[in-house]
Amino acid sequence: MDIVIIVKSLIGLVALLGILVLLLLYTPKKRKQRREHKQKEQAQQHHNYTFNELLHIIRDRESSTEELQEATQNILKYFGKIPHKLGIRVADEFYVYSEIVLRLCRHPNITKEILLTFDKELRRLNPEYEKELNDAFTKGINSRGV
Repeated sequence: MDIVIIVKSLIGLVALLGILVLLLLYTPKKRKQRREHKQKEQAQQHHNYTFNELLHIIRDRESSTEELQEATQNILKYFGKIPHKLGIRVADEFYVYSEIVLRLCRHPNITKEILLTFDKELRRLNPEYEKELNDAFTKGINSRGV
């Protein structure tokens, strides 16, 4: 009689554990779907630029301060990660980022807040390129005429 109660209790606990596991697995899928739906809505609300469009905004000497700020934020948000170094050699894509830094430093409508934020975030996202980014920012600042 005691063994029957123990077996029934074990079957009940296994069933309860199965239900809890199903609930645990079922909930994240809903969250993931809601998160993906939210991201799609945000993408539709904001214009998603390609990397070349953002480069064009930075290269254009007539771009306003607001356009430059939006371009730098989008570069950091979507394209901020530079590919890893190839040993001690920088990746070829780094030279594009170096050009961005130089053009930003020399742009007539750039503000120090935009430039400092871009510098800080780019270094945070790419710690292995800190020395190279420091050199690029130094060259850019020095190339600004007084």
